[in-house]
Amino acid sequence: MANDFQGSIAQQFITFSTSVVTNVVPGENFYKIMLFMGDAEANASLVTAPAVGDIIEISASNYATLTKGPLLGYLGGFYSHNSITTVYVVIYDDALVTTGNFPAGAVTALTTQFNAYKDRAYFKLMTLHDNIPANSALAGLCKTDTLLSQCWISANDAQMIVDGSTTSMAGVCKLAGQDPVIVYHPDATKDPALVQLGLSLAVLNGTGTPVGNSMDYLATDAITPSGTAGANPTASMVTALTNANAGFFLTVGDGTGQVANKGGKTNLGNIAGAQWITQYINYVSAVRTANYLVQLNRFKTNATYQGILGIVQSYLSGFEQIGRLSDVKITAPAFNKLPASDGDTITVPNAWEAYYNDNVRKVVIQGTLYITQS
Repeated sequence: MANDFQGSIAQQFITFSTSVVTNVVPGENFYKIMLFMGDAEANASLVTAPAVGDIIEISASNYATLTKGPLLGYLGGFYSHNSITTVYVVIYDDALVTTGNFPAGAVTALTTQFNAYKDRAYFKLMTLHDNIPANSALAGLCKTDTLLSQCWISANDAQMIVDGSTTSMAGVCKLAGQDPVIVYHPDATKDPALVQLGLSLAVLNGTGTPVGNSMDYLATDAITPSGTAGANPTASMVTALTNANAGFFLTVGDGTGQVANKGGKTNLGNIAGAQWITQYINYVSAVRTANYLVQLNRFKTNATYQGILGIVQSYLSGFEQIGRLSDVKITAPAFNKLPASDGDTITVPNAWEAYYNDNVRKVVIQGTLYITQS
């Protein structure tokens, strides 16, 4: 072939222009963990002493070399069945913290780091399990930004198994109107909430993410039952913990010795998994829509409107395919039926609906045995 492009018709009179559009894959923060740890506390848990404001990124491959002491034990339970999830450790100033105490100055210090890093991970926990005010403070912060935060608490105080207690971890948070997910285990060296999250985030489902996975009833050998001295909880314990909407571990009963967390609810009785999915859809749809609208010529037309609805539909369909949602419907009105709005605004009332399918936790099967008498 002749090299005749220079000076040709193709070069001088034909022009093609290609726009480069950068697509985003948002939402990774919805399957990451954030642990808040005081700087003095960190000396016993991190191999290299950090400074206030530091954020340490931990993975299955490096946690054993970066951590020691209590944190090493907590993360051992988390990573026992999980090899893919990032855990961030954020260091706040705990100079004012004493045993069982978390004064206003400590809340301010925690708030500073929370606001600095809250968009990095959806699931947020304190490493001070036995400090009820500290955990309540984090739950209060998460309450202010439910889009980006769900607070999980590992409770080990004895009041948790006192039915109706107002001084337990659950009782204090409830009185404050806070809605964390609480998982109980009496052994303060263990982190039952991290064990459960490790299981829930360990596998990518059909959406390409762990979002929507079961948040309880997953078998594990990474922790013991939540009763006294590693035994199953007694009937009175089960009643107290269930009434407090707290999760707890008990044996599966299949002879393997494995346990599973019976939980799935928040402190105020909401479904933790439904909150997770709802906020994920809200977040990723917002980011993808922003990315869509900043492309060339996204005018206020039906085409643009359908493109926005298509973004929402794509995420809903993924959860429908894995069975977490059913009867998904886009219920948005036609473009010409939308309510009047400013010239550059599209307002969509009742855009979609779906049913959330929770886990099966109780089965009752009745049968009949016929005896033929001779």
